[in-house]
Amino acid sequence: MNSLEDFALPLLALWKSNAQAVTDFTIEQVVATAGDGNLKDGSECSRELREYLSQVSSEKLGTYVEKCLTTSFNHLNDLRSLRK
Repeated sequence: MNSLEDFALPLLALWKSNAQAVTDFTIEQVVATAGDGNLKDGSECSRELREYLSQVSSEKLGTYVEKCLTTSFNHLNDLRSLRK
């Protein structure tokens, strides 16, 4: 039986193969998909997230900003646990 990790694609690979699917992700899902999903300075997650954010529309960036300013990210651990 395959684990979820066997099917996991890094954020940028998924973005290149199916941009519309990633565009439909919430910011929490985007972060959880980037690198190891653990956003820290200098991490693979941070690098992938920065690259992705440089490619999305200003409108999508605005959606992400609004969400980040109005919502707690405490439930990211729940999303990360799905990758294990």
